[in-house]
Amino acid sequence: MNFLYGVSYSGSTHALGACSPSSILGTPTGDKIFYATAPDTMYNKRMKDAILSFPQQFAYRPQINNAGSFKPRKEFVVAGMGGSHLAADLITMWRPEAPLIIHSDYGLPNLPKDKLKNSLIIANSYSGNTEETLSAFHAARKLKIPLIAVSTGGKLLALAKKHGVPYIETPGGKTEPRAAIGFNFMALLKAIGRNKDISLAAKLEKQLSPEKEESAGEKIAKAIGKKSLIIYSSGRNYPLAYNWKINMNETAKSPAFADVFPELNHNEMNAFAAKAAKQPEFYFLILRSGEDYSRTQARMAVLKRLLKDRSWPVEEIYLGKSGTLKDVFQNVLLSMWNSTYIAEEKKIDPDKTPIIEEFKRLISE
Repeated sequence: MNFLYGVSYSGSTHALGACSPSSILGTPTGDKIFYATAPDTMYNKRMKDAILSFPQQFAYRPQINNAGSFKPRKEFVVAGMGGSHLAADLITMWRPEAPLIIHSDYGLPNLPKDKLKNSLIIANSYSGNTEETLSAFHAARKLKIPLIAVSTGGKLLALAKKHGVPYIETPGGKTEPRAAIGFNFMALLKAIGRNKDISLAAKLEKQLSPEKEESAGEKIAKAIGKKSLIIYSSGRNYPLAYNWKINMNETAKSPAFADVFPELNHNEMNAFAAKAAKQPEFYFLILRSGEDYSRTQARMAVLKRLLKDRSWPVEEIYLGKSGTLKDVFQNVLLSMWNSTYIAEEKKIDPDKTPIIEEFKRLISE
């Protein structure tokens, strides 16, 4: 997997629905953000409908517009933030041999000039207004590096159309990026020229079963409750662990953290050496696959035992023996159900991300 995160390695009121006084959160600026509170509101139904209809996203067949100036490449850089790089993460997990670098920062990654010049920069922003991705778009154009835009609209598509840059216009717009990764998955496969993989992924429309994961997702949500979630996985499966983290952060509005074996055995686990309190602050989730190294699986088993001995709540999710694409996306669906039910229990809108929107407003002033 190739991840390039960061530079090194990779007075107003916002009404989101019917609220009670207990649902008002203050911001450092003194503004107030309102969360929807009723668990049977349209917000909860909208997110659940998005989960139930998720397999239909794989019926999407992306098309490249302005294709006359599109030049296929053998190496790729996906510039995307938040939910707009989740699909790319999953592609690197499914196809680790794919020459795909994920860049989540301003500008372009710090790579040799020849490597950049021979790569295709994929400016990937669901809204089309992500300033880091727009920065990558402008940098690629300035350096005359091959470029394609992937978005539902916004400034990114407007710029692509204005300058004759190839682009893929994905469906969506009403669904949050983290719930639209099927569309983005198919679009990115098209951008990197994996047409055979598009045909394989298209089978997920019939193979996936959101209903199958709902009860398990609700059960895990009840077990987590108000605790912060810590998700551990092998390095290979980190994109799934990160997906759980993002859904907990954005949908459930809960703190969540992710780390990988075996590295965490050399540092992070020492933070939990003491016995847990009667009301533990953390809930541990271990994602295990039959494809993980045997010694990594042994490390998972030993850590699970050590945590349980110290009264930390731990749950293990088995991803399957072979780690098929179906298994991957069934786990994505499970994480979506879990975070949605936590949001419902907390009586908050699972769809919106008010503090992120508040931050965007402040940073643009």
